[in-house]
Amino acid sequence: MSEELIQKNLVEAPEKMGDWNFYNIGATTLKALKGAKIIPDRDYDEYETKKPDALIVKKPLVIAAIEYKVPAQLRTDKQIEKAIEQELGTAQVLQAKVYIITDGKKSIWVNPANGHEILQEDGSKITLNFDKNSAECIVLINKIRASINATNDTIKAAASVDPLPLAEKVWQDLWAVSGATPENCLYTFVEIFIFKYLSDLGVLKGMYSFYDLLSKYSGNNENEVLEFYAHKANVTNISQVRMKIPVNDANEFDTDMQRNAIETNELYLELIESTKNSKEKVASFRPQTIVSECEVNKFSLSYLFDIQRGSGKYTKKYIQNHTGEYPLYSGNTTGVFATIDSFDFNCPCLSWAIDGLAGFMMIHNESFSATNHRGVLIPHEDKLGLIDLQYMKYTLEPLFRAAKKGREGDNGENEYTTLPPFMIADIMVPVPVDGQGNISLDAQKEIAAKYLAIEQCKNEVISKLDSLIQQKIEL
Repeated sequence: MSEELIQKNLVEAPEKMGDWNFYNIGATTLKALKGAKIIPDRDYDEYETKKPDALIVKKPLVIAAIEYKVPAQLRTDKQIEKAIEQELGTAQVLQAKVYIITDGKKSIWVNPANGHEILQEDGSKITLNFDKNSAECIVLINKIRASINATNDTIKAAASVDPLPLAEKVWQDLWAVSGATPENCLYTFVEIFIFKYLSDLGVLKGMYSFYDLLSKYSGNNENEVLEFYAHKANVTNISQVRMKIPVNDANEFDTDMQRNAIETNELYLELIESTKNSKEKVASFRPQTIVSECEVNKFSLSYLFDIQRGSGKYTKKYIQNHTGEYPLYSGNTTGVFATIDSFDFNCPCLSWAIDGLAGFMMIHNESFSATNHRGVLIPHEDKLGLIDLQYMKYTLEPLFRAAKKGREGDNGENEYTTLPPFMIADIMVPVPVDGQGNISLDAQKEIAAKYLAIEQCKNEVISKLDSLIQQKIEL
């Protein structure tokens, strides 16, 4: 499995775009995505080494392939044409329904079947910018999926998409191969139609959903899938759905109470959304620089620390052959990447993520190793006893985050940034000094304690907001 998938925990907890999974990747090959069962298990030929920037997936289907560009690469028609051609083959081999090229400000919506730009109902180009958090984008993608094919690049108006020809074709096909009565064949079509519809609405979930059933074809034969559908997943399971409906004293449905419940639920959803926004603001809050009575001088990072990069020898095979007790850290911003039988560093120091969410830091007080996706800051020998690592972490992290380069979406989402050692060596670090201009350890500890107190308050507030978000309203 690729390091990026592990680092971002994309296998267990992918980002969501409505009911779809959104994978913001860029460093993971199709081969690795196939191995992680994110895309269908089939031969992608020469495209196995391709690394799509992002995918929208509803297993086992790839809904959209997304390619990120800088604005300078999408200025002219020739540049746009080149951008479309660059990864069109990848979108085609994935059998994506939509291919999107975006610079964050404008987006090109492409029919992967032929490489043509998709047109709106009136024949004009689509002007909507892609945003994974936009309900409008979800609606547009669904319209595209329902309209375009190898010979049509124009979105069809809703009224022109008539299900009758499809219904007639499907039941007739069923009749031809099964020999059942036309009525039963039509019933089967209606059942499958409702099955998918209720799955899209979220009424049928998990093992009972249409998409879970489709995913079973990757590891089971047709008879096994049919058997599962007949006994577990078909639409008769709706009878197992239980709903709470308010009743009055006469045990009759109480419509007024139902209306009140709807209004209460709407207010509750508004409250939860507001609470989530508050939580995000609290989590991203960072206080103004905390100062003490001491003066502050600025020193270059290289003056204070020996700047090193982790080793590139820690491959998957190496880790498998050298399991042990010592932690190995990589680009992921929290937690241990693996444990091995040796260590490279055994003194108190700092480390930072070189890529991914670049610039986030850790404090280390134990023996450990690091991959080449992580950098290490070791205090120079003549600075030992003069540097408080907690102070340095709080001070350096915002400086590192400001210096990072790479792809960063709105509000910091969909980020894949980089910060190698050469980019930080000359960063100037504010450090408190005493009256003689000497670095003051006591002042650092005082400031670090204040940062820590603020961090603890943040965590307490976030915990209480999480508790509020988890609350449920019962009638």
